[in-house]
Amino acid sequence: MNKKYTEKHIWQAFKRGDQAALKWIFESYYPVLHHYGARMCGDEQLVEDLLQDFFLYLHEHRATLAD
Repeated sequence: MNKKYTEKHIWQAFKRGDQAALKWIFESYYPVLHHYGARMCGDEQLVEDLLQDFFLYLHEHRATLAD
C-alpha cells in the first residue's frame, strides 16, 4: 500500500476485500503483536497460532467489522 493512504483508508479497503490492504495490516501489526504476546505468555508457538486465528477472523468477518 502507498504511504499516502491513512490507516482509515487502508482499513476501509481491507473491509472491501482488498488483499493488498490485508497484507499491509498483517505486515504492520504482526511483528508488534507477536513480540508483545511472546513477552506476555512466553510461548511463541501459542502466540503464532493465536495471531493466525486472529487474522483469519479479521478476514472472514471483515464486512461486519466497525470502521
